[in-house]
Amino acid sequence: MNKLFESQCFFNAFLSAARSITMVLQFVMKDIEDFNKWYKEQTTWLKESNTLRYFVDFRNDSIHQGKNFVISADWNVNSESGERELETFFKTESLQIFRSKISKDILNASGEYFTTLLRVIQQCYVKYGTIIDPDQYWTIENIENKKLTCEDIEESMGFPRGWTEIDGYTEKERKEFLIKSIRSREATACPLEPLFYNYLGVNKMGERIKKKA
Repeated sequence: MNKLFESQCFFNAFLSAARSITMVLQFVMKDIEDFNKWYKEQTTWLKESNTLRYFVDFRNDSIHQGKNFVISADWNVNSESGERELETFFKTESLQIFRSKISKDILNASGEYFTTLLRVIQQCYVKYGTIIDPDQYWTIENIENKKLTCEDIEESMGFPRGWTEIDGYTEKERKEFLIKSIRSREATACPLEPLFYNYLGVNKMGERIKKKA
């Protein structure tokens, strides 16, 4: 079965979605102090990546001109039926992009591109974790630094202000209760951490994963 068209569709979808990563990041972070300066520093080394630059060009040509860059494939004989089948992304040597620009097959080149973008997101967790990461945000130390009151926390949780104001409970005890309640809901889990592990070999804080002996 010829899956070239299917592969082209998947690759074009990847180009479009991946290009949105830095655009969305800039939009959601635009009001955070110093972010623009930090991001410009990141783009300095991003621009040094030939792969990233070419993928941006691929995306633009794909979206605006309808071009597709899955241009070649290896054919293999199915041992059972004798029919010739087209390999897809699972065989990394089978699909290739312009060799004059990127001397890698599509899967490896796409992985390099995605990893470069993911590294920016991971660094954002390190730099702005107490703002964007619930796990780092909802700590006693952080809410004290932000001068959040119990009422502020209650309101952010969707409860009436003063909901935990009970005789005999101090402000600190109320805060500890509220934070414990938030963290017990697994609301502080980082959905991107599995990607950081798999592609970068680090957790969201950039700490290297210890390999099992």
